[in-house]
Amino acid sequence: MPKKNAKKRAPIQDVIEFFQTKPVLTKAVEIVTFLFTIFGSFFISFAPPEVDTARGAVGLASFVTLALLLLISATARLYIKDRFKALWLVVFVVFFIVGVVSGFKYRQDRAQYAFAYPPGSTEVNTIGGIEMLPDAAQEMRDNGWDKATLLAEHGPQYITTIWEESSVNQAKGLLFKTYFFFVVGIAVSLFSLTEGLLSKSKKTRKRSPN
Repeated sequence: MPKKNAKKRAPIQDVIEFFQTKPVLTKAVEIVTFLFTIFGSFFISFAPPEVDTARGAVGLASFVTLALLLLISATARLYIKDRFKALWLVVFVVFFIVGVVSGFKYRQDRAQYAFAYPPGSTEVNTIGGIEMLPDAAQEMRDNGWDKATLLAEHGPQYITTIWEESSVNQAKGLLFKTYFFFVVGIAVSLFSLTEGLLSKSKKTRKRSPN
């Protein structure tokens, strides 16, 4: 009778072997590259209206997305094999909802805090603060100005006479966060759709009756 002396594999060995097989890593990189190449201009144009913030948000989102894809895929393949499709379905639904809700929230916040400048411009390129200073708000109401006209009257270098600096930074941070969750949600849901739900199970193809 054969002895059952097979050594129990440490989880770290499975993880190492998993990442040494290139398909998952390659597919994750290809998905992220495809997504941010095809939709990169949209992501940047839809991003918070400052160049550094926009490119920083897209770059950080792409890096975090890749890390999430590899982590989720590793978890699905190594530890939840029997529920592989079910896990990907949950991942898809959760991140799709996160992406859609964040997208709507971001659009709402962008419309509220960002505006086109100078007056007459159609390019949304300036972020105001969360709450306008009382004197500036009164001045805008009394003259029937919009935010761009008010800023033009004061001069962009004097934006802190309209919003406190902390208020402007708070608005920028809020836009960055909602935009970030929008991009990551869409990217991860797309990957889960192609990697898990639409891919054929390798286990099913390899099994054959004895």
